[in-house]
Amino acid sequence: MGWPSWAADELKRINKAHPPPAFPPIPGLADSLQGYHLRNTILAILTSRDRESLERRLAEAGINKDLFEIIQGLNDSEFTKPDPRVFDQMIDEYLAPLGISISEILFVGDIIISDWDAARNHNPQIPFVGITGGDRGVVSREEFVAAGVPEEFILETAVELPRLIDSLEWD
Repeated sequence: MGWPSWAADELKRINKAHPPPAFPPIPGLADSLQGYHLRNTILAILTSRDRESLERRLAEAGINKDLFEIIQGLNDSEFTKPDPRVFDQMIDEYLAPLGISISEILFVGDIIISDWDAARNHNPQIPFVGITGGDRGVVSREEFVAAGVPEEFILETAVELPRLIDSLEWD
């Protein structure tokens, strides 16, 4: 289900009138992302935010947007999470031409109803990593487990991703 253009405009208006609180940096995350960038790992963002909001959040978190080769936001696709078709454009236009298969993707998210639901309902299913965010997250480890995310794919912070990725056997 894509958002009608008026809804995106209304969200922008509301966010400008009532900006959300600053998004504080996660210790070590910017360095971790830089490390992956240097390892020639393709980093991408698939978000329900518009570009302006995303770029503001990245800047607040101290993350250089240029680390990401692909950014697909609210206005870049006909669909948005939790609709699993949100992945198709990114896969078809960007990843498949690079020879990257779905089994080589890890979609990292922190929300069950949009992130996990979109990943698990895609055919074929997109491998998913749930981030709890510790005391500032919105979904607990227990909630991710109850929703069906395998425990080994639930992390407190994205800084833990290198350990998880290095432990996986890739096709």
